[in-house]
This record gives sequence, structure tokens and C-alpha cells, in this order.
Amino acid sequence: MAIVAQNGLSVQLTQHNVSLISITKQFPESGFSTVTEFNFNFHTAGQKYWHSSYFNPRIGYSVAFQQFGNKEVLGSGISVQPNIALQKRFSKGWSIESRTGLGVAFFNNPHDALTNPTNTVFGSVVTASFSESVSVHKTIKRLDIHAGVALWHWSNGHTSVPNVGGNFTGYSFGALYYLRDIKETRNSPNIWDTINKKIHIDIAASIGIHEIEGTFLPVDGPKYSVYTATIGATKRIGNVGKLTLGLDLNYYTAYHEQIVNQELFEADYRLNASNLVIFIGNEFLFGRLAFISHVGINVYTPFRKKIAETVQFKSNLAKTLYIYSTNKIGFRYYWSTDYQKINKRIYTEINLKTIFGKADLIQFKVGYNL
Repeated sequence: MAIVAQNGLSVQLTQHNVSLISITKQFPESGFSTVTEFNFNFHTAGQKYWHSSYFNPRIGYSVAFQQFGNKEVLGSGISVQPNIALQKRFSKGWSIESRTGLGVAFFNNPHDALTNPTNTVFGSVVTASFSESVSVHKTIKRLDIHAGVALWHWSNGHTSVPNVGGNFTGYSFGALYYLRDIKETRNSPNIWDTINKKIHIDIAASIGIHEIEGTFLPVDGPKYSVYTATIGATKRIGNVGKLTLGLDLNYYTAYHEQIVNQELFEADYRLNASNLVIFIGNEFLFGRLAFISHVGINVYTPFRKKIAETVQFKSNLAKTLYIYSTNKIGFRYYWSTDYQKINKRIYTEINLKTIFGKADLIQFKVGYNL
């Protein structure tokens, strides 16, 4: 998360309770599960142009300890997450809050083909960690008590197989204590008149990492690279929003190897190991940091069409989504704070690319707004 000037500080303890969601027949047993989370928060108060657009959000850094009721197979884990909370305040100290976190997790007993073959949930020591919660808060002087519902998800982004991933939904409760009072700034800066509102060109290059496609098999396989070139058109749609329409050209080394080894095509191996995606996306801007989400369609994907012929689908819709559906979520960091050149920025990005809702790869990107 971006480091911003703050005048409010707090510490927070939250307990999340329930059990893992069993989503496959090969899912190991799990009992009563808990996530115990410690959070250190910085409270915005209108100092930056984007604060008021998000109700003066709270930015936090948390450490969470996970237990899944089956130490022998699933073990335990620790998540480290930057997070942001959007809080709508009402009268008499009541408020409602939505909080999103994204970071990394570390597990002490991941899948191992010899010593722990039944752990299909966590395929590697290090995974991505995502959380989303909605809660009701009551503030009494410097103490804030809260209760709500939460979702946690852990996945390695298909960088190791198996990759079922852990999904945890349940209730949560906790308390927050203000170490320092918040003094809100009434006149937040307005940059809308300084933003270049024309359509601009975005170019980028990316490299992705994953194992060959499959949720359970093959295990302990090699890592493959995916190379991507992107071109798009971007336009600011507000102080904290940017819309993008673009094209991704992807080349999958894993596809190329399968095509050669299985003789799936007679010629043009590299062309058939590539795909072309048209996408529309949005950025939610938090100063230099942006949360990005893309919805795409594979308009050229010969390999996936060929593979789909060998897969049994529950419906034609499922087959269509398997072939053509592709999406991304992630974080982008801009390396400039010059508002006059807000559309002319170098940026770096990390995102998760999915196929039909299933993790495909972790992608690292460098781009430039012309």
C-alpha cells in the first residue's frame, strides 16, 4: 500500500471463526477454523485528493494466524496483508465498513507427494492471501468494537500444483483502539481541473509464471513462462477512476511444449501456442497505487479450443466460458505524482490472471502511459 501522511493511528484485534469450504471430492477434512488478526492502522483525514472519494479510508498492515482444524494435513499459516477499509459513518458513533486486503501467506505443511499427498489445498509454502470483510462498528471515545462477516482466500496462482486453494467464510468480531485522535481536513485538494482528460495510449510488457494446466495433476512439474504484450486506450473518468480498453497478446511456453509433445497441430507451433485477448478494465486510484480489474475475451485461442475437445463439460455454457473467459485482478504502482502528467506515467504491476474463475498465472508487468 502507498504510504501517505496520516494524523490518526490505531491498533486492532479481530477474530474470524468458521471452517474451510470443501469445493472438491479430493478436499481433505478440516475442522473448526480460525483466523486471528492483528492490524496496525493509519487513518486518512482529507489530506490527499482521493481521501474524500473513499470516505477518508483507513489503511492498515496486518499479521494473521490461521488454524484449520487438521494440523496433520493442512498445518497452519501466517498471512501478511496491506489492507484498506472504507467506512461510512452515521450518528451516535455507528458506522458500516468494507475492508479489502491482499498480501502473502506462509504455510508450514504444504502438499508433498511423499510426506503429505492429501493436502490438495495448499500446493506451496508461499501463496497469495486475500480477504474481504463487511462489519458494523460502534465507537465509544477511543474504543471501536465491531462484528460482521468475512471471506479469506489463499492460492498460489497456479505457480504450483495442486492448487485448489483455501476458502474461508464466517463471522468475525473484534476491537480497535485509537492511539491518536483524528483531525479531519475540511478542504481536500481538488485535482480534476489539472487532469488531462483526453484518451491516451497505454503500452506494457509482462512475464507470467505457472505450472502446466491442471488443478490436481501433474504435481512437482516444471515452471513455465508466459510472455505478454499489451496495448490499450485509457481515459480518466473521475478523480479516482480510469477506464481502459485494450488487447493482450500472450505466448504460453507450456502450450508450445504440449503442442510439440502431443502433436496437436501440424505447423505454426508458436502461433498456436499464443492467444489474443480483448479486455475492458477499470482502475480504482489511491494516490500512486491503483487496484485494477480486467474482464476479457479470448478472441484467438487455438490451443484452448483443441484442449476443450478432450474435456467433459456439464453444459455448453461451461465449455464456452472455459475457452473464451479470462480476467485479471491486481495492484499497479505509478512512479510519478505529477498531477499535470497524470496520464503520462511509468508503472509496475502484479496481477492474477484467471481462466473461467480458476487461477492461470501470476503476472509481473511494466508499462507506460503515452
